[in-house]
Amino acid sequence: MEEILGKVIPILDTIREWIMKGAVLLANSFDVNVDNVYLVLILIISIWLGRKILTFFYSNLEGRMVYWLIISGAIFYILKFLGI
Repeated sequence: MEEILGKVIPILDTIREWIMKGAVLLANSFDVNVDNVYLVLILIISIWLGRKILTFFYSNLEGRMVYWLIISGAIFYILKFLGI
């Protein structure tokens, strides 16, 4: 288990650094707060991963309903951070 974590944690740290660098670039481009952009990027990635997981486990109507519930909640959260 420790061997797996030793390989996975550096990969996750690298991905987090890439997301943060992207957030800084976007924040500088649009003159907004870096923390808000970082949270929005994390939400977008979470939606994408959640969609992949849900479609893997649930290919029926219930899975799709849960997926759209997650999407609508995430859209509301993104709009809240953008101040709309």
